[in-house]
Amino acid sequence: MFKKITYDDLAILKKQFESNPNQGCEFSLGNAYMWNHHGSLEYDIIKDSLVFRNIEDDMITYHIQRHSSEFIAIVEQLVSEAKASKKKVKFSNLLEPMIDELKERYPDQFSYSYQRDNCDYIYEVASLRDLSGKKYHGKKNHVNKFKKTYEFQYEEISKDNIEECRNMKDQWAQLKEESNASFQDELTAVNIALDHFEEFGLVGGAIRIDGEVKAFTFGEKLTDDTFVTHVEKAYDDIHGLYSAINQQFAQNSLQEYTYVNREEDLGVEGLRKAKLSYHPAILWEKHEAVYLG
Repeated sequence: MFKKITYDDLAILKKQFESNPNQGCEFSLGNAYMWNHHGSLEYDIIKDSLVFRNIEDDMITYHIQRHSSEFIAIVEQLVSEAKASKKKVKFSNLLEPMIDELKERYPDQFSYSYQRDNCDYIYEVASLRDLSGKKYHGKKNHVNKFKKTYEFQYEEISKDNIEECRNMKDQWAQLKEESNASFQDELTAVNIALDHFEEFGLVGGAIRIDGEVKAFTFGEKLTDDTFVTHVEKAYDDIHGLYSAINQQFAQNSLQEYTYVNREEDLGVEGLRKAKLSYHPAILWEKHEAVYLG
């Protein structure tokens, strides 16, 4: 039975994510909880697979974590439940093998689409750390100029500096002078993550200049070889600071991982350009299937 995600469910979800095979950013503890402050995301464990559910108006959207031998059985169960509630049903963030199996089994019962705006950008940690080669020449120049211009210290986020990171985020937000709902949702999500930093198993880093936190970033383990970065904040007026926190985090905090997922671009042109400029090793593709009945 689907239920809303609450603080009491963290242990159950953490167990599901321990053996997570999916490199999509949705399937991480911090992401599931910090972005769910409206309470719209629900979960269930069906045939040993974690399934998320959103209900909006007359549409139910499902997200299935694993492509297992039970995938079709799970889809059939979910479609049956949705039809019984007289709602439309959609499966989102599907991997290509899932789409292939659906098309083979049900060639005419779903409409399919490619979710380019939701595809995740996955990078080699070594590439972000070293910035080697011609394609990273500009990025390395930004970092080198930053290092020559500023005396800075990199440090892990801990209970000793986490409130300084929160204060820096608040000051950063004031400078942005944004008031739209999505921006406010983002600030709320960051606060939730900072409130539960240790419980989510988050790992983060911060850069100090003149003794003050000027940038910070954090994320968590996604799979055995992949980390996912949820948040990265830096002052825009400090040239090279965003490049520096990215490089320093990869160098000092991600040594045990091969890849880092820096999430999607949501179709924002500037964000897409920035993410592509770091030359992802993998574009983690996602698809959508709408049941036609």
